[in-house]
Amino acid sequence: MVGGGGGTSAPVSGGFTGTDSFGNSVSSSDGSGGGFGAGDSGADGTSGEGKPFPNAAIKLTDLTDKSVTVQTDATGYYRAKITGFTAPIIASATLGSKTYYSFTTVEPKANGFITINITGLTDKIASDVALAAGLGLTSSASITSDIVSYSAQAISKALADLRTTLASELVAKGLDKATFDPLTMPFKADGKGVGYDGVLDTTLVTKTGSGATQITQNGQAPSVGIDTSGVAVFISELNRYLASPALRQNAGFADLITNDYRDGSDTKTTFLARLRSDTNSYSIQSPSARNCGLYFGSTVNGGCGSFNGIMVPSSLAVAKLQISDNQLDFTAGVWRLIGNQNPSTSSFSIVAATPLATPTINFTASGSPTITLTFAEDMNAFYGTTGAYNPASSTWPTLRTFRIVFNSYVSGGTITFQKASFSSTTGKKMANDITYTFP
Repeated sequence: MVGGGGGTSAPVSGGFTGTDSFGNSVSSSDGSGGGFGAGDSGADGTSGEGKPFPNAAIKLTDLTDKSVTVQTDATGYYRAKITGFTAPIIASATLGSKTYYSFTTVEPKANGFITINITGLTDKIASDVALAAGLGLTSSASITSDIVSYSAQAISKALADLRTTLASELVAKGLDKATFDPLTMPFKADGKGVGYDGVLDTTLVTKTGSGATQITQNGQAPSVGIDTSGVAVFISELNRYLASPALRQNAGFADLITNDYRDGSDTKTTFLARLRSDTNSYSIQSPSARNCGLYFGSTVNGGCGSFNGIMVPSSLAVAKLQISDNQLDFTAGVWRLIGNQNPSTSSFSIVAATPLATPTINFTASGSPTITLTFAEDMNAFYGTTGAYNPASSTWPTLRTFRIVFNSYVSGGTITFQKASFSSTTGKKMANDITYTFP
């Protein structure tokens, strides 16, 4: 998906003289409310979650309850005129039944734009700040300009916690883990698997039972009981076609790709067309030469590369068949490529004969209430929990330690660690859900 851009027409004489967040000129016909004129202020940004929010309803509301509603384009990008608005400004993006929230404390500027992205990451920050307000709020939907206006410390903490959770992924995607700001960083959601958009591709956003937003590094929690033994056969078959430009013209090659394939701007049709027009031979290669995963192709960027967007995992022994560029789909016993921006995309786990040893649990009520699970072996960094609590952060400090710091919890209430969402790097899963009762 591609965000940003917009018009490149020259400013109208005597009209708006600034540029948008990407340095593009803005004409008098752009934006909401009749376009931009001399001295007007604008806001723009990108909305999505690893795929764009096309034609989504964007609503911006300021400290005085002044608001404007606009719509994203097909790439998830929007522009809005916010002349006369007063920060903080709350932003929401609604597509179907899903709404994400964001905000900015930056005051609008005459003849200029401010960036307000609305993504799963901004929703996490909005959720954390709302919960930290101490008003019994439970979700990002509770965020208001008033709360943001007195929550500088909570905003800083929410940003720091998010950077900590996503630290390795930020570095892998070429971002500075010390300064990354999902609220205000202009980005083009171009489906290339790098930068801000690359982080969105591999971050799962979920809600607790109370509505608080959680994020999990490296994508989706695995499904249970899917036998991955057929993946090696699938890769072998894929290699057969990749090695022969002639074979790639056959219908059998198309059968290796799901009909609802989506990666960036690619559909199955455009993806096939590009592969079939290429006259080179390729093959899935061993991960021994690269630590980023099996890949095919001769073009490698930043040490981990792909050709035409296909990338598969470095080991079939990990409970997750996804890295930044592509995922595999398993439907009716058949493996296929599905891309990285399809809402039906799944991650998969090996069927483990030996269950994961039960982790030890330690709860500390003093200071910042914290619960820590310690496992006996290295784990994949994803999780699933439900219960009577509001989290401040959920992190994996080490591959054997999972920790939740609470904004609040209900004494006598419970938290359940779901067996389907915790797995070791060798594919083992917990035998049962683990439930802990808060003192």
